[in-house]
Amino acid sequence: MKAILDLAGGWPVAIQMLAKNLAKGARQTNFALRVSSDKDPLHLLVKETFEFLSSEEQGQLIALATLKEFDLDTAQLILGKSYSQQFLNKLVAEGIYLSTAGESTSKYEFHPIMREVINQIAASRKIDRTDLHKSLVDHFLQRDDMSAALDQAYMTNDYVRMNELLRAFAREMVATGQGEQLLRWARFAGDESPQGLLMRETVEIMGHLTNLDYRLAEAKSQSLMLRAKESEIGDFLKRIAHSAMLYVEFARGNLLQMDEIFTEMLANPVQTGDLENSDKIAVLRLLANKALICEDSDALKKYLESAQEFATSGLAMGVPFTLNAMQAMSLYTEGHYYQACELAQLALAQAQERNFRGVSAPYEVHLVLAKCYEEFSRLDEAIEHLEILKEMAGKAGQWPWYLTADSGLIKISLTKGDFPQARESLRLQRELFASEGISRAISWLVDISEIDFRCASKDFDRADSLLKRLPQNPRVEQLRDDYFRGTGKQSLESDIFQTSEKNPREKIRKYLRLANSVADREKECSQYLRQALSIGADSGAQEIFVRQSDSITSKILKIASEQPTLYLDGLARAITAKIRGNFEGQGNLTEALTTRELEIVKHLSTSKPINTIAESLHISHNTIKTHLRNVYRKLEVGDRDAAVERAKDLLLV
Repeated sequence: MKAILDLAGGWPVAIQMLAKNLAKGARQTNFALRVSSDKDPLHLLVKETFEFLSSEEQGQLIALATLKEFDLDTAQLILGKSYSQQFLNKLVAEGIYLSTAGESTSKYEFHPIMREVINQIAASRKIDRTDLHKSLVDHFLQRDDMSAALDQAYMTNDYVRMNELLRAFAREMVATGQGEQLLRWARFAGDESPQGLLMRETVEIMGHLTNLDYRLAEAKSQSLMLRAKESEIGDFLKRIAHSAMLYVEFARGNLLQMDEIFTEMLANPVQTGDLENSDKIAVLRLLANKALICEDSDALKKYLESAQEFATSGLAMGVPFTLNAMQAMSLYTEGHYYQACELAQLALAQAQERNFRGVSAPYEVHLVLAKCYEEFSRLDEAIEHLEILKEMAGKAGQWPWYLTADSGLIKISLTKGDFPQARESLRLQRELFASEGISRAISWLVDISEIDFRCASKDFDRADSLLKRLPQNPRVEQLRDDYFRGTGKQSLESDIFQTSEKNPREKIRKYLRLANSVADREKECSQYLRQALSIGADSGAQEIFVRQSDSITSKILKIASEQPTLYLDGLARAITAKIRGNFEGQGNLTEALTTRELEIVKHLSTSKPINTIAESLHISHNTIKTHLRNVYRKLEVGDRDAAVERAKDLLLV
């Protein structure tokens, strides 16, 4: 007995089986001899224990061993008329064959060695479980568990069915981040012919993309593009490769490169096979995401309309989510904030229910919700979604989303008057941009963060130099408008009348620009403001009014007091809160530097003597001395070197 216990190595289940065998009548001497002479004594021990069961119990365990874990419904399907929960509970109580999975009491799992030996016994007895595997395929398909369904289809050796299932569920695997499964089953995407091997490669590319391995996906896509020229289905293969490269270039931030790829994708007519509509909609979603980051409402509307044309019955599970997300994006960029928020919430619920992740995660929905909540002046909720977006994008290497979320957080920090936090975030953003090898093509997203900071700090010279190097897109144009408003440079009223007003956002911005252009004319300014506020009340716009200059917000407060409404009361509270919590200077300075003082600080960072600086600014020596005293006082320093260091900390130079 001691030798047998030593052989068991203290494994509780093994010791229990030994005791069970002896209790069932196995002679200790013969049993010990067989165990000690066998190459795999533990497997022999399992087999001996199994043989003591009744034939009915053996049959039940052989059937259950088809799966490594199962729940009660699945057990009932497997066992049919012989199903008994009492039998399952008995096996769990014995602790030899089964245990409950995790904290669940209705889900069971086999001990790995027990299942392995039982399946060996089934094979030696030539027990055919093909029909059971087929039933389990349908069972798991009804549960939308396509991974388990593929596992069971594989056990039937029905490779035609495997191919059908893979084609049907490959998109779901991409959407739910199951890249390893795609790579595992890719061999069933095609036969051994040259065309079949290329079809396998298309699935492998999607597997690498799903695993967020952009380099390997790019390499495989480029290889496929070259080999597609000689294939009978070359057009289809090229479109698969182009689609994959769109994902790669978006993740890296090469947004302009995406336009080139899409143009090339559409350049040649399709003759040997096209993408399915679900895949076309996925491509349009990607282009819509690019348009959202640039806040290009016209492009978004075009992509949405195209997606809706492709949306027929029988499409992939992600299509309803995609259409809702694209609709929410379009509504947001047009300024329909209430509707956009409601639809984005629905899309997010759909994505969470389906567990979308990786390249298919609901990045755009979190951004729309954040932007809508920001516009509603619900800044804490906006921050929550931006932080979720930033974390998701960072893990997935989706840099446009990451930088967009970070820029949004910096802007809210500035809105709240938390200049130290904004300054530190901006510093970390630039460090990340330099260290991660992110495409220079999206450096403008980092510049936008700094422009927001410079404008809030009244460093308009630096903001102007940054603006001049930004690309032309709607988001940048809106930023330029904000910059000119901050500097007090207003367009002529007659010129503003010529600007577009296709949607609520454009109309509000137009009326606010008109109000700013006649800010010194009380009656006319108020009329324009009333028109803007009327649109804002219908669409949900609020923060755009809060961000206006003091002269404009004071007039808004007056209008709200004269014509109180639920909307205007909320807007007045948001403006008042901003006034109370607003910092009046750069960074955490208690008093702002004037424009002239900022100029002097920048000159101080050079090696120029004070007299030379005074001459270049066309001011007297006494005047610059006065300015220096004020600069040192406001920066809370005692000399030139300390002033320069303090200014650098505040990103003033």
